[in-house]
Amino acid sequence: MEITTTSSINGACEGFKKDRVFELSNGAKWQQTVEKFTLHRSSNAGAQIWTEHKRNYLTINGMTSMVQVQLLQE
Repeated sequence: MEITTTSSINGACEGFKKDRVFELSNGAKWQQTVEKFTLHRSSNAGAQIWTEHKRNYLTINGMTSMVQVQLLQE
């Protein structure tokens, strides 16, 4: 697994929830594609997109898990 993007979440973040859209400070928008709920409130948190076997995953600084996402807009 390798990091392909390092950025931060624009504004407030509530954690993971299916279909939630995460807008990064670099302008990219990523949508969560799997059923996973984890509450984590933060603001402008650092974020990384990881890629493995053509799948993308999002990690958010301060959270211990990752979630699968798909790119909506660059």
